[in-house]
Amino acid sequence: EPDCFEASFTLALVCDVSHDHLGFAESVATALRLRPDLAHVWLFKAMSGSRVGDFESAMADYARASQLDPEGTVGQQARGSRVLLQKNLGCRLQHTPCLAEALPRVRFAAQAPRAKPIELPCLSGPRPLFGGGRHYVQVWDNVLTEELLQHAKDSVDDLCIWGLKNPQQCQSFWLPCDAAPSTALEVVGRILLTEVLGHKVDDFVGIEWWCKNQSARLGAHFHYDSALQDGGLARPAYSSVLYLSDAGGPTVVLDQVADLHSAKWPEVPQEGHVVMPRASRYMVFPGELRHGCMSIDDCREPRFVVLFNFWSYHTPSGPSCQQPDFSSYLPVSASAVAARWLLPEQELRRLAEESDQSRRRGLGERSQIPVESCSADELAESGCTFGELPFAMPMPSLLRLKQGPTGAAVLRIPWLEVASDVLGAAEPLQGGVARRLRLWERWLSVD
Repeated sequence: EPDCFEASFTLALVCDVSHDHLGFAESVATALRLRPDLAHVWLFKAMSGSRVGDFESAMADYARASQLDPEGTVGQQARGSRVLLQKNLGCRLQHTPCLAEALPRVRFAAQAPRAKPIELPCLSGPRPLFGGGRHYVQVWDNVLTEELLQHAKDSVDDLCIWGLKNPQQCQSFWLPCDAAPSTALEVVGRILLTEVLGHKVDDFVGIEWWCKNQSARLGAHFHYDSALQDGGLARPAYSSVLYLSDAGGPTVVLDQVADLHSAKWPEVPQEGHVVMPRASRYMVFPGELRHGCMSIDDCREPRFVVLFNFWSYHTPSGPSCQQPDFSSYLPVSASAVAARWLLPEQELRRLAEESDQSRRRGLGERSQIPVESCSADELAESGCTFGELPFAMPMPSLLRLKQGPTGAAVLRIPWLEVASDVLGAAEPLQGGVARRLRLWERWLSVD
């Protein structure tokens, strides 16, 4: 029934649950042709456009949905999605010099005293990975075997869509320390924790993880990882990113943190790190630090990543974080496409054992990537507001970001050091980042 709205819209819903993205887009377009007065159809069209990187159309479609349902839940959802998309679009590399404006602000923030001392209700465990003068962002290449990497690439989109669509409102997935993995990506999380970070599984109460698939031309607004349902200042000990493709811009980690008296301290970041994506690259950083993603061009290829947060003491509450049931979309559907990525226990054990054995045989050796520091000259051409600052912070150029191991840079941006060189010395806050990070850790005495 090509001219039946109910048939077209029902088919769109079936395609959505089936993860048939092309069929979904076509059915929504047909439904919209028949009933352009319905807000929820415009909302679906906006979602479809966002998936393929047509953000200009998505912004207009969200606005149309809001106009058609100004007081209803669909209009409210459309307005919220539009605001979030606008924030993400603002996290973009600008090819404009900004050193002269930014450096005085960086230096002033370094000298500004806090009104109140740091106060934190929840701390992480000790993290020797960042001690001894090492960078607070650590990066490795070639972290997965070819088989595990392929499993991750094959499953990431279905698991990402399940996280967005499931009726249980489960936005991130929880793997308790005493639970067995049920997917290859949960095996990956355990491997990263034990083989790369060097911890034991029971050093942490669990792993929170989720998948992202978005167009490479979109950034990600700057934020803190937190237990969404709990509010407050609970933070994971480690936040980390596993890249499954080469497309897109870098993850950017700032030295800003939050406590009971300050949403962002320092107000202007003094130091940052940027990590460009490469398939099978893995980065980790302290979970209390503010971070996001900066887009660098108009590439529309998918940017696939898996995020792993390792929690020392706090267990994030549901429903936003819970052990997922990938087998269904209940109560909407008794089955789900994501169910095909639930693997038998024997297969999961084999994947973990073969990963360990391949490393022992020296096959596919992991390599830790050195962090290079940017000079003032390397920060002279470009900048980024991170979608929230009233001015741009100096950033490496697109050319510099594509230099380094396998054409993907791992860089430290020493804004305060550059400001001190240009404008005169300024003392770093609280003795620098290394000392500040200790304030967020629970250091236990050993008898």
